[in-house]
Amino acid sequence: MNIKERLEQIKNEINDIFKDSFLNKIQQLSSYDFLFGFSKGKNKNLIISINLVSPFVFISDEKFLQNENEVFFQKLKAKLFNAYFKEAVLLNDDNILCLRFVKTTDAYDRIPYDLVIELFKSNTNMIILNNGKIEEAFKYRGLDTHHPILNGMTFDLPEKTLVFKEYTSLEDQKIKDYYARINTKYLEEKYKDLIALLKRKKKSLIKKYENLKVEKEEAISHQDFKNFGDYLKINFSKVKKGDSELNVDGLVIPLKTEYSPSQNLQYFYKIYKKSKLTIEATEKYLIQTQNEIQYIENILLSIDSYSEDEYLILINELTANKLIKLPNKKGIKLSESAKRPYFVIYNNVRFGYGKNNIQNDNLTFNYASKSDWFLHIAKAHGPHIIIFKNNPIDEEIEFACELALYLAKVSDGDVIFSEVKELKKTSNVGQVKLNKYETYHIAKIRENIKEFIDKSSRL
Repeated sequence: MNIKERLEQIKNEINDIFKDSFLNKIQQLSSYDFLFGFSKGKNKNLIISINLVSPFVFISDEKFLQNENEVFFQKLKAKLFNAYFKEAVLLNDDNILCLRFVKTTDAYDRIPYDLVIELFKSNTNMIILNNGKIEEAFKYRGLDTHHPILNGMTFDLPEKTLVFKEYTSLEDQKIKDYYARINTKYLEEKYKDLIALLKRKKKSLIKKYENLKVEKEEAISHQDFKNFGDYLKINFSKVKKGDSELNVDGLVIPLKTEYSPSQNLQYFYKIYKKSKLTIEATEKYLIQTQNEIQYIENILLSIDSYSEDEYLILINELTANKLIKLPNKKGIKLSESAKRPYFVIYNNVRFGYGKNNIQNDNLTFNYASKSDWFLHIAKAHGPHIIIFKNNPIDEEIEFACELALYLAKVSDGDVIFSEVKELKKTSNVGQVKLNKYETYHIAKIRENIKEFIDKSSRL
């Protein structure tokens, strides 16, 4: 299939879904991207992108909240909003899509409008025609160009393309990547304060982690104080107040000159006991702080794939675990679709995963059966993985392990593997207890793992 044939296919889809309806929604998603919604087609919308690198037109069921409202968009809306959509056609047997409308004015005049979308790389355009004459255009071109576009001119088709490139999987991926970034850029701007807060929290946690390491190392160095106390107890009669050290078998024990021998003895044992408690406490806090750092790192690494609902889930999570303070973020209502986890297909088997704690919990305890299998990266934050099969083969287990590592942004490591019936739900959403499990070590993730993620669907 070449690019023109692909556009022909999309034209047919547009007619099948939207023909003979009214244009009741127009949004400008970015400087080059527009959304058209019609009275037919349920929740489906027509996305038109006249970006210069990978221009495209396709049908989507994704919702967008943003509206850039630039000058051309205002003119587009004034001409076409609530217009009757007759049909979509291709012009000049070329890479040019034309959407034909009839707008009924307040005076009941019927005005025919053609919206011409030229999908030529580096030379895209969107033009509104009234009875073949140019009324508005996204880009105007002077008479000295090969394809002039000026108000009031009769629209002439550009020189016909003679050879069309193949519509390859690479071309398709470029469009998908661009489309995915439309919403991402908007959401990143909308939630920039949240992202900045997460980055600041990560920075403070890293500082806390380094301070804890120093505190632990200092406490370890004080473990010798027990030996100092034992030696002092044995050689108690050889020490008096004012001595600065005790030398025993070549070991020099520093003493506080202002302390008596008994006070030095108490001091050594006190510091030793304190250091022992400090080591135990810092080890616990080091693990907790490292987990919090990795939790935030995983969020920041995957946030570019978040939907609006998933941002709201994240806010709920952060509010619940009190890791960071979020002002005025109470009582956010989540849609049921936001809680739905994702899945990929490998070897004709479904592999489920979640992007956040709510999706993880839903996946493991609502979607998975007791005979399915659960995976999770060992001793770190990461997504739940479910193999929807009661007896997976080694190849499938290995794929699930790689999926767990890749989604946790880790290139290699250990992955826990357990039957779902061995899991127990905890009071913390997204956390589980395992009665028994196996551990698999993965040294390298397959190069094409991202291709599976890109084809993910919602359960």
